[in-house]
Amino acid sequence: MSSSFYSNTEKLSKDLENLFNLQNQFNDFDIICKINENQQTVFKCHKSILSSRSQYFNSLFRSKMKEFHEGKIILQDVSKNTLSSILQYFYSGKLELTINNAINILIFSVKYLIEELIQSTSNFIIQNCGIEIVVDILKISESLDLNDLSISCYNFINSHFIEFSKSSYFYQLEENQILKIISSNDIAAEELDIFQFLIDWAKNQENIPKKIDEMDNQEKSKIKLKLSNLFNKIRFIDFRNEDFSKFSNLELIPNQISNKIFEYYSVAPFDNSNYEDSFKKIYREEEEKKNSLIFTPRIDFQSGIFKNIGYYKILKEWIDDPIFFQSIKLGFSAKRNGFSCVKFHEICDGKGKTLVVIKSKDGFIFGGYTSVGWDKSKIKEHSIYLGDWIKDENAFLFSLKNPLNSKPFKLPIEPGQELCALRYEPKHGPYFGNSDLSIDGNLRSGSSDSLGFSYVIPSQFLESDFENRKIFSNSDRWEIEEIEIYFHN
Repeated sequence: MSSSFYSNTEKLSKDLENLFNLQNQFNDFDIICKINENQQTVFKCHKSILSSRSQYFNSLFRSKMKEFHEGKIILQDVSKNTLSSILQYFYSGKLELTINNAINILIFSVKYLIEELIQSTSNFIIQNCGIEIVVDILKISESLDLNDLSISCYNFINSHFIEFSKSSYFYQLEENQILKIISSNDIAAEELDIFQFLIDWAKNQENIPKKIDEMDNQEKSKIKLKLSNLFNKIRFIDFRNEDFSKFSNLELIPNQISNKIFEYYSVAPFDNSNYEDSFKKIYREEEEKKNSLIFTPRIDFQSGIFKNIGYYKILKEWIDDPIFFQSIKLGFSAKRNGFSCVKFHEICDGKGKTLVVIKSKDGFIFGGYTSVGWDKSKIKEHSIYLGDWIKDENAFLFSLKNPLNSKPFKLPIEPGQELCALRYEPKHGPYFGNSDLSIDGNLRSGSSDSLGFSYVIPSQFLESDFENRKIFSNSDRWEIEEIEIYFHN
């Protein structure tokens, strides 16, 4: 009969650490940290420990190079403190990381093939990344081909884009890095802001601290040239119409691009999908040729209800929350998940900001948005109306395509009715207001028979209650073809 016995790992770690700290006993190899001709530090080590902890030293000792026979190696590319920390780790398995020493330890670990440290220091740096150091980390990770760390740096910049681009560190980015950032679909900023920050970056690179209208033609040409490779990645399709009409920097855009943008904004309607299809066809060849993204939204809405870019744009404008659209997710589809209120609540309850898009069987498109969502913990009682109510000052209803042939419109919450913005009904689907917009339990039919109670009806529509109830569809009760529900991922 036999049994296995394992030493206490903490004691083993301490014993090996003491072996390193003894320095002059039982060692058989020196690592010399040479700072200059007159200053160096010698660390007494053991070949067996070094070779077991680093592929580099393992290969060095196996090859029996001159360092093997001389019993020493001189390192000139590492500080005394960094080398001491790594050798302590070799012996004890313990390492105290700070953001200041982690970068140096990572660089050493890559060069000397210490895989375990590469992973742990990379993870530490990612978790402790900040605006002040992200550019340095990005440059190091790219020079060392640390792809995961590079991706994490780009993700950090994208999610903190506004704050980062207002700092001086933004100007340290190189053009190829800027190109990667603005090619991403995950920037948490409005497109107009992204474009303005690019202009500021170009002005800094060319050392021209002037406003555009104060520049001479030569200075404008320099800025234009500096941005020439970046313009095709700006999603001009995501500009708000009113922002574009007020935009003062159009003269910096190459003519062949600005002409097409003007054409789009002057004739592209919000509700003409046929034009949208022909528009894409016209520019597809040029976009592919130039790898251009100017007419491709930064966020792929992936709606099965509509493909019209204009609808996506106006929803984004109404919600006015770049973070929401940065990681918007189609969480529920009645066609995919089933026409069931049970499924709706199972998937959508407690998700926070929620966008509901409905298509009726007669082809009309409408819905609602809530910044709170259907959350049991937020239910409140009303002093007058029975029911489980959820307060939301930012909720609204909307119509994208309607029987009145009106352009898309928004119905904000009625002042004083914020407490009745949503109703939590386990046996119903999405429920806005006091039946302003409600979906039956089977999710195949709905109604707007009390429209105007909790949400404001646009003044241009008839005041007749009967007519008001038909602004979403041909009747105040309608059959549903599809419901799509989006929330923040």
